[in-house]
Formats: sequence, C-alpha cells, structure tokens
Amino acid sequence: MLHPQCRGPGLTRASTRPPQEARRQLDPKLDVHVRRVFQRAGLIEPGSSMNAVIEAARDLAPDFPGSLDAPAWEIGRNWCRPSRPHCDECPVSAVCPRVGTRQ
Repeated sequence: MLHPQCRGPGLTRASTRPPQEARRQLDPKLDVHVRRVFQRAGLIEPGSSMNAVIEAARDLAPDFPGSLDAPAWEIGRNWCRPSRPHCDECPVSAVCPRVGTRQ
C-alpha cells in the first residue's frame, strides 16, 4: 500500500518513493532493533529514548530520515543482536564503536 502522501496527481501505484517534501517528514519507525543499532553505533547515548533515534536520524539524513530505518533494522535483526552480537560479521563493523558490547 502506498503511503498517504504518495497519492495524488501524477503519482501512481507504481510510485515507491514519496515526494521530496514528504520524505523530510518520514522518520524511522520506533523499533528496538533500530534503537539498539543507533546506540551501539554511538549515534545516541545508552538508555536514550526512541525520540533520540528520530532526532539522530533527522541530523544524519535531513532530506529523508526514514531512509535509515531499513538498513538499521536489517543490521539489528541479523548482526547487532541483543545478546551475542555478531560484530565481526556486521557490514558496518569497521566504523562501529560497539558501545555497550563486550566485543
């Protein structure tokens, strides 16, 4: 289903990206995987609220903060696990400070 802001003149069901002005308003979903990745990557302080994730995403990608959602979720789901993270296999391991892990 298309995002409500993706509907209108000139936009069809084939449209997958919202217009530029709408992208600025799309934040990452409030998800435990995304929060964990942002925290371990040093983008937010340990114990920060979900709102801190949104603020950090807006700072990192002001034109489309929601673009960070899928990659962070994927990393959190597959490598940055709550216990026993697979840091050495993670695609961002070279730049991740691994905050809060025992790696």
